[in-house]
Amino acid sequence: MTMQISRDVACASGHEAAYALYTALVAHGWTAVAWSNGTAGTRTAGAGPASAANLSAASAWFVVQHTATGRKFSYKRDASTATSCQFQYTDGAVSLSAGNASTPDNHATYTKAFFGSGQWYPVSGTTTTKAHLVVDDASASFVMLLRRTPYAGGDCCAYVGMETVTPLTWAANPDPHVVFAQYNNSNIAGTGPHTAYAGNTAWYKRGISGEAWQSGPWYLENPGGVAGGAADPSGTDTEYEARWTYPNGGFVLGKSALFRLLQPYRAPTTGMDGATNFARAAFGPVTVPNDGVALGS
Repeated sequence: MTMQISRDVACASGHEAAYALYTALVAHGWTAVAWSNGTAGTRTAGAGPASAANLSAASAWFVVQHTATGRKFSYKRDASTATSCQFQYTDGAVSLSAGNASTPDNHATYTKAFFGSGQWYPVSGTTTTKAHLVVDDASASFVMLLRRTPYAGGDCCAYVGMETVTPLTWAANPDPHVVFAQYNNSNIAGTGPHTAYAGNTAWYKRGISGEAWQSGPWYLENPGGVAGGAADPSGTDTEYEARWTYPNGGFVLGKSALFRLLQPYRAPTTGMDGATNFARAAFGPVTVPNDGVALGS
């Protein structure tokens, strides 16, 4: 397992951010299933968009599949608003039916939206961003976090991803994955993974009685409220491994592969330990893998 990092990827629009995610995925363990350049265009199977412009039209979309596990992820631009989109997830045990010009390939039962036609890219103020992308080339885990540039404070304005949790609390779980996405215009989306946010979604009791696609309140356990809290008494920045939990169902899914909780809160451009530690990228109260280089403003 190698975490592949794409750091400081410049984006000036929602479709540029979507294309940056697409290119990172297909470069590291994912394959294109199909895509469309929108309502007035056509669906093309076995290929993906060739440029960001291909995703700029109303209802443009792409579907990719993780080669090793068969899990699928799709992006669809909103029909009327360029900065809004939908993200969908399909587990690896099912096949997709062909979509059309404005509908991504999908499975009638097991394709599930986890971010539905909402704003996901800045529409006012600073609308240029930098993306931090992490793709595990062995599992279906990935995350993209967007922050405004020049740096406008906070941690990030948006994120999207999925991850394979390990070790599993329920060893027989047929789909041990969490998917997540959020937009926050105040640049504090980094609080989303460890709060009861509806965009954090996973299967509950997948494959047994009571099966449900459950959005919120899946979140990373935050014992003692350490994430983003006051500095540790030692004076050094401290990271904590975290587990995805669903308290409403009394269920712990397993340990996060991507996120760690961070104490105290640190800005992306500051990093940890007084701007001396960039082994992982800080996004407020959480960290994700990095290549050891400071994130730009």
